[in-house]
Amino acid sequence: MSLERKNRRPSIARADRRERTRFRELALRAPDCDETADAFVFAYRSLERPDRIRMARAVGRDLRGAGHDPRPALAILFAAEEDPQLTAELIDLLGVFDPPGSDSLALASFYGSEPIVGTLIGIPNAEGEGWLGLFAGQGDEHAEAPPEIALLHAPSFYQLEECVREKLGRQPRRVPIELAAGELAPQILRYRRARGSLPPEARQFAGLFSI
Repeated sequence: MSLERKNRRPSIARADRRERTRFRELALRAPDCDETADAFVFAYRSLERPDRIRMARAVGRDLRGAGHDPRPALAILFAAEEDPQLTAELIDLLGVFDPPGSDSLALASFYGSEPIVGTLIGIPNAEGEGWLGLFAGQGDEHAEAPPEIALLHAPSFYQLEECVREKLGRQPRRVPIELAAGELAPQILRYRRARGSLPPEARQFAGLFSI
């Protein structure tokens, strides 16, 4: 008696070279193309739960091995993942692919909770004194208007936090830099689609994610 095989979602562990290449190509283009980002997320979500993190690891290794920074693509997966355990694993994975020392001095804060209304990342200003902050207001992802993105300057990260607190009327809460980068990445992508590149000073944040 033959048994009917159940339909199963594709497994990255069983994927052939062509399929793995497709994932890698999607990951490369996703940070710069909304449609490709959607396709990348769809491919990720089509996998069974245990295979999603395997695919993320495979993408990270493949991109790093080819000389590319995998963190922008992984940040897209992080933003799309709803499972708390997989979210935590993606945060760890983002840390694995950080360049040594790239975020040793970076600090980050969220404003608001459920929903987050603002994200701030700060680094010592390599082109001047004090700290440079990259702030994003978490706008409605379905709205036509792009999110608010601003570069801020202050003598310390605490003063950057205070500047945003006065603007939003919300208290900051410190968070891991990987978590903040994951929140910022989709906002930056939407901003760039609508208004083009960020100011030149924003290049100082390239060690945290691709800008």
